Amino acid sequence: MKRHLIFTLAFLLILIGWLFGPQIDSAFAAWEDAAGRAYWCEIVIQYGQVDATLSDYPVLLTEVNFPDGMKDSDLATACQNGGGDIRFSSTEPTAVDGTGATQIALEVVSFVTNATPASATAEIHVPVASLSSVGATTIYAAWGTSGSSTQPAIDSTFGAENVWNSAYKMVHHMEDATTSITLDSTDNDNDGTKGVAAQPPVTSSGKFGDAQDFDGNNDGINTPGESDFDASSRIISTSVWIKTTDEGTADIVSKGGYTGGYNALAIKSDKILVNTREDPAADAFYRYSSDTINDGDWHNIVSVINCATKDIDIYIDGALNQAILIGSDSCADNDAVVTMGWRNQSTGLQFDGILDEVKISNIERTSTWISTEHNNQDAPATFAIEGAIQEFAVGSTPQVIIINFY
Repeated sequence: MKRHLIFTLAFLLILIGWLFGPQIDSAFAAWEDAAGRAYWCEIVIQYGQVDATLSDYPVLLTEVNFPDGMKDSDLATACQNGGGDIRFSSTEPTAVDGTGATQIALEVVSFVTNATPASATAEIHVPVASLSSVGATTIYAAWGTSGSSTQPAIDSTFGAENVWNSAYKMVHHMEDATTSITLDSTDNDNDGTKGVAAQPPVTSSGKFGDAQDFDGNNDGINTPGESDFDASSRIISTSVWIKTTDEGTADIVSKGGYTGGYNALAIKSDKILVNTREDPAADAFYRYSSDTINDGDWHNIVSVINCATKDIDIYIDGALNQAILIGSDSCADNDAVVTMGWRNQSTGLQFDGILDEVKISNIERTSTWISTEHNNQDAPATFAIEGAIQEFAVGSTPQVIIINFY
């Protein structure tokens, strides 16, 4: 009789595990935090928005790329406010414990749920190993833990720093970490100090998420000086989003000053100016954009300085946009700080406008990378389409209980 009761009890416990599987964490969870995820959806990147197959591409996802039920704070299917329970994989999860999922890194800059899903906001970056231009690329979001969850540590395998590969030397989403600091998302720790010129820029609405609004008078941001940012015998690619109506001359992102050479992505006479100078007494080599950009609209600006070929390329909104290359001086190589919104050692070059998403790389970004990145950031809803919310079947992760008899 006793043995019969024990087996009956064991059966009941197993049945409970089957019935409540989505709410119970498996002891053998595949997700890095060993917590179950009750819901998932696919996110399909549209190959028509990808101009060449790209490797190790960090996809931007915003609120428009997630189903309403995931963002609606009134629904059980919503993820946690702040997005601590969200995880991504390159393969479809088949059970709450992450079975079937190949987990990939993510950076949650923000994820704010709302009882009105249209008012929810999100900014998440996810690296895709191979982004196809000939067929859809699908990634999977999973969420919905039984308790409170947090994102992986930023320096862990699936943490934010692993979204950005070694070619990225600085990535600033221009969100305030504090009133005086903006964070670098890479593992180089090139965090920005606000207010170095005289006062800090003001946090404002950005192209997506928050940005920094510079007054054109006396505010700026400094980051540490690193040899990775030098252009001498190297390549430096800089990508930013700006919004301005200013007609003056100002540095947007620069390194160095007149006394020791400099590299600068600037605005002058309403056009983009990219220049580099090793010897302050010599002529810089530089290039202007063909078009003006001081129209009060958001523009994606990318500059590529290649010192080996003595070339500069300027892209505006994903397309090559430039005038004749001028000058022949060597590329700047210095230990000065990288500045945003002004130039170190100089006055009268303060930027008047809003600056968002500053990325510096030490490789030559291709035209197809630049155009694809613009497609992604300018119209994320067209770039990636979310699928319906999927709930794991009851009992998809049986909770097996082993009873030892002695």
